[in-house]
Formats: sequence, structure tokens, C-alpha cells
Amino acid sequence: TPRWPQGFLRGRGNEGVAASLSQTANSIGYVEASYAAQNRINVAQVENRARRFVAPSVSEAARALATSRFGENFDLDASDPSDGYPIVGVTWILLRTNMPAGPRKEAIKRLMDWILTKGQNINQTLEYVRLPADVAQRARTAVQTQIR
Repeated sequence: TPRWPQGFLRGRGNEGVAASLSQTANSIGYVEASYAAQNRINVAQVENRARRFVAPSVSEAARALATSRFGENFDLDASDPSDGYPIVGVTWILLRTNMPAGPRKEAIKRLMDWILTKGQNINQTLEYVRLPADVAQRARTAVQTQIR
């Protein structure tokens, strides 16, 4: 934990920081865009490589992901997307590749398939971005072929 100078407020996680920002006049902080939207927190616009100032939003994050690269192991290179909001990231799920056969293994594979297909449809209502279709398909293939 950093030792902040006196007078600085701390919040635990996105929820805590969002609460502090909402309750403190003229405050500046950082939370995920979804927390800013859900808590109606004002956001700053950031200049992207296309020299446009953009605010974080689902549509601008989607534009950035569309011009970013996902590596062979799904590592995201969004260091300088050519368009959209220039600060994006992805959420990871780590799975064992060698699981005992049985209903748990099959349930995990079905859950991952749902997340990467139908589950993508609820992202926007939660202020998150769906994965680009080609990335989601690659991930589905990886789940089916690499979980043994």
C-alpha cells in the first residue's frame, strides 16, 4: 500500500474509490469506466492516436479493441490503438488444461462456451465491451482443444 500524503483519500477497489469520488467535491481518481458510468461520475476525455479527445464508453472501447492486437496467447497489445478510447484492458479467466474427466470439466467447458457466445450479449448492459468476434472464436477453439 502506498503511503499517500495526508489529506489524500483512499478507497478499496473500484467500489471504494467510486464511493469516495461521489462523496468528495472536486476530487480526482481512477475507476473502471463501468463503475464511473454506474455511479454517474464525471470522466475526463483522453486524446487518442487519431488526435480525437474521447471519453470512456462502450462504443469507444470497442473501437479501440477493434484496432488492437491479440497475440497467440490472447495477450492484448492496446498500447496505442489507432482509434477509440486509448485505455482498454481485458478480464482473464485462468483454467487448468489437464482436468479430471467428468461432469465438472464438461460444465466448465460449457460455461466458457456460453461466456464466449451468448454471454457476450450482456456485456454492454454492464458497461463492458464484447470481445471481437475473431478473438472470441479463437478462445472457444482454445477451450475445446486445450482442456483435456
